[in-house]
Amino acid sequence: MSLHKNRVVFAIALAMIFSSCSKDESASPASIDQASGEAEEAAPAEEAAPVEEAAPAEEEPPAEEAAPAPISESLRSTLATLRPEERAAANPFARDADATSKGAEEFMSLCSHCHGKDGKGDGPAAKALGVNPGDLTDSITTAGERFQVVKGGVAGTPMQAFSAAMSDDQVWSLVAFMDTFRPAPLAPPPAPEGEAETEAAGDTSP
Repeated sequence: MSLHKNRVVFAIALAMIFSSCSKDESASPASIDQASGEAEEAAPAEEAAPVEEAAPAEEEPPAEEAAPAPISESLRSTLATLRPEERAAANPFARDADATSKGAEEFMSLCSHCHGKDGKGDGPAAKALGVNPGDLTDSITTAGERFQVVKGGVAGTPMQAFSAAMSDDQVWSLVAFMDTFRPAPLAPPPAPEGEAETEAAGDTSP
């Protein structure tokens, strides 16, 4: 009877031990994975922030070519400094074919790069000057004024002075050639009939 009682007590003790151990056991790996999976499903997934597209780089507008600055004001200022006798000076080589031919050589060597071979201001270097070289075919300057401009240049412009490089005769020869760019002079208007008869009566040439 005491043996049977001891076995019962021992069985109860074992049961209590196993019950205590089962409560202290940590969760199995499978249960841990399942719990973490449930937690992930419960938490809302964070949406990736939208990537803003880079704005297209603005294209720079093409640089506009600067229009040549007029030279007329600078030339007018230069001409204003001339004395009346300098303005009215006549070209001693105006009708000299040899001098005009030499002037053509000087012009092609020194002036055509800017003024152009035909004097229209369209030489190969004209665009790089930043100023308008001027159309010699449309010029209203006198021979004396051209002479002084070639000798002294035009202040504030690429038109340099040639007084140190050319003699007066060379400058006059150059001016004689430049004058060939001018349009042909218009024929003088016919004189009134009364004046024509008077001139004819006083003419004693054969």
